Amino acid sequence: MQANRLDFLLRPSRTAAAFAARTTAGALLALVLAVLLGLENPYWSAMTVVVVSQPLRGQVMAKGFYRLVGTLVGAAAGLVILYSLRPWPGALVAALALWIGACAAAANLLRGFRAYGAVLAAVTGALVALLAFEDPAKSPQLAATRISEVLLGIVVAAGVAALFLPVSDRAGLLRQARRLATDVLDWAGEVLHESVRPHPTGLEARLVADMANLIDNADQMVTDSPRFRARLPFLRGLLESMLSLMAVVRAIALHTERGSPVREALGGRLAEARARLRSPRDDAGAGLPQLRVPAELQDHIDEFDRALASLEADYRALRRPLAESPSGAWTFHRDWPTARRTGVRAVIGIALAGTLWLASGWAGGGPMLMSAAIMCAIYAAHPIPASGVRRSLLGTLLAFAAALLTRGVLLPSGAGPPLDVVVAGAFLVVGTLAMVNHRTAIAGTEFSMMFMFMTEPGRVWTHPPEHLLTLGGGIVSGVAIATVVFALVLPVDPRRRLRALTGEIVRDLERLAAAKRLPAARRWRARAYHRVLRLVVRASAADEEPETAVEGGLAAIAVGTGLLRLHSLRSDGSLPASAVDALDGALPALRSLADDPESAAAAARDAASRLGDMHTADSPGGVAVSRARLALLEVAGALGSNSRFFRAVLPRLGWAFGRRSV
Repeated sequence: MQANRLDFLLRPSRTAAAFAARTTAGALLALVLAVLLGLENPYWSAMTVVVVSQPLRGQVMAKGFYRLVGTLVGAAAGLVILYSLRPWPGALVAALALWIGACAAAANLLRGFRAYGAVLAAVTGALVALLAFEDPAKSPQLAATRISEVLLGIVVAAGVAALFLPVSDRAGLLRQARRLATDVLDWAGEVLHESVRPHPTGLEARLVADMANLIDNADQMVTDSPRFRARLPFLRGLLESMLSLMAVVRAIALHTERGSPVREALGGRLAEARARLRSPRDDAGAGLPQLRVPAELQDHIDEFDRALASLEADYRALRRPLAESPSGAWTFHRDWPTARRTGVRAVIGIALAGTLWLASGWAGGGPMLMSAAIMCAIYAAHPIPASGVRRSLLGTLLAFAAALLTRGVLLPSGAGPPLDVVVAGAFLVVGTLAMVNHRTAIAGTEFSMMFMFMTEPGRVWTHPPEHLLTLGGGIVSGVAIATVVFALVLPVDPRRRLRALTGEIVRDLERLAAAKRLPAARRWRARAYHRVLRLVVRASAADEEPETAVEGGLAAIAVGTGLLRLHSLRSDGSLPASAVDALDGALPALRSLADDPESAAAAARDAASRLGDMHTADSPGGVAVSRARLALLEVAGALGSNSRFFRAVLPRLGWAFGRRSV
């Protein structure tokens, strides 16, 4: 058992060995260059190389850029806090807590490496304010040194990446997109071929999970290939078209019989589209012939044609950008409740560590506060931060032990470069090998970073023996405090996050129902579709069945689409006054459907029944009434069969911990 846990070290893969060799060599090169340039803390350059290491060239460039931006912003904030509040340590701790809390919250709202920039702003602010606390006059020099050393590390990391790392596999991403699109078309064809109502399946869950994975891969590719940025909107439009197609095909299957002319015709369109996607040519296909369908189904056929045409157009543009606009423009989900909780948790953690420092007067209190601040920042956007910070504690303890061995036995007082560069390289190989393994990545990163911070390679070690005990003890204590804070103070619960995201989806539907004017359909789809994709990811993190999340997400799309159709019919004047009155009777229940989805479903069914009793297809406005009736029945069906999903939302709490005010 123990040997298996050490396989990453004893029997590393070729990829892991290459990463460790490349990262260690780059870190040591940055360390030597910083020493030759006479920089005060050369190990900060080496730490930068380690932390920005990524598998792709552009990702190193992007992470390095946002590390530099965060360093600049954080250095400025640290100087302002220190110069303004140094005579009042309590106020300084409070200001630092607020700054780190704000950065931690921002990291939850930003995406990709922008979030990393917010984290670095928090970390650098803490470093500048606390490392210069005893001698504020040195703080400008400290800030300038920090910026210079980080910049040097970024330049070295970029050089290593340019020489040894590949660029993104754009062709592979296109193959992934085509495979997913054809899988969705195959699934749609199978649903139309079935004779029973489609139920959530593992295939549906896999398709939606693959969509979420595809957009994450594309976001990473943008950092590696800026030219791909122009294609990214078409990829998002492609995913929106897939989700639209899945939702409308399920609806059509509910209202048509197996083997009907409508199903046969739509199945033929799917087969033709599938053939065109697999063709190496960029054929757009001929215009779709008009189908003869019942009038009440025309909305569904129009939606089907729109989704299928958009899917093909966006895929063609993704392969070879054309002079056309993408069909979808996403508004990404931002988890405001979690961001607020993260900010509050960080403020409490920093305040606790700062209070212990000021009350005890311990010499290690500064490093304790600094490491607590770093932990509160870097785990701000982690999906399960309590687990991550525990692994960081393990890495920090191992780094402390390695630092005691290094400075107490291997390199006693007075030793300096080049010998400590060699010893640091040996320990960095261990840390970087651990960084490649998913089980040890966090501990390995923390080991590498804290070991260099404690041993200060590249500088002549002139500290007294007790210095390392104080420094290391303070750092370990700070990480331990952060571990307790993440476990006990507003702990992150994956199920709570899943319920919060479900609540945002449901309350968007409530706002649709309450809209006074015809809502912007594209805006709702842009936000809802991205949230549905995140829903499947959150369900997996919460150990919930992904099929249930997919069924609920598609049901939410069905409800939203039905509400948009009702608003359109109501606003264009095609409905008789009596039909409008029937709709107005159902809307109040739909405006609070999270409170009682069964009652909302019953209200929609009652309104549909009233429309059916009052009008026939031949009566004035009869076609519009039939379309409204069908939309109400779909809303009622989606709510009734997924009431657990629509009720599984967080209570309507206040601003601090509940949903955002709208």
